[in-house]
Amino acid sequence: MTCMMRNFYRSVNGRVEDEADATQVDSLVQTLATRSYVWRNLLADFVASDAFRSAPHARHDREP
Repeated sequence: MTCMMRNFYRSVNGRVEDEADATQVDSLVQTLATRSYVWRNLLADFVASDAFRSAPHARHDREP
């Protein structure tokens, strides 16, 4: 479940998570379990969460 949620987090945020995101990913796993593994319930909670609204910007190694 953690692997699936980590991939979900990467996909919706458009970047690979870092150590600072681990708490958010763990929280999403717990939320999904608490919400009886109903995906649409998790999506609603996720969009309203800091994990979605306040995710740090991706770092770019390329120069502009």
